[in-house]
Amino acid sequence: MGNAVDSANAWRRADAIASPGTINTFVFIDGHLSEAAFVQALMTVTEAKTKALYDKQVVDTQTHTIATGTSTDCTVIAASQQGTYYEYAGTITAIGKQLARFVYEATKTAIDRYNERKGENR
Repeated sequence: MGNAVDSANAWRRADAIASPGTINTFVFIDGHLSEAAFVQALMTVTEAKTKALYDKQVVDTQTHTIATGTSTDCTVIAASQQGTYYEYAGTITAIGKQLARFVYEATKTAIDRYNERKGENR
């Protein structure tokens, strides 16, 4: 969270070099995703991460606005491409709902643990 950035206001930041600190999200799905489902899964996961940052009130220290992530975030969606076929993975689909819930909860937990390490209880 030490590298939290509000992507909508990043143009207002003075720095041009990323500092340490990232949110890496890896999602592994035992199922077969269409190309559209891969894209939608990425969107769903990113939205859930951003909502967790909002709910935890993580702030971009330069713009003083709620952060949407960090400048070095990475999100990976991997699927076995076997088993259940998912044509879509948007926020209202069965798999999208699961992805959003898991990523939202995991991100909030990670933020809490980060704050505990830093001695900040939010």
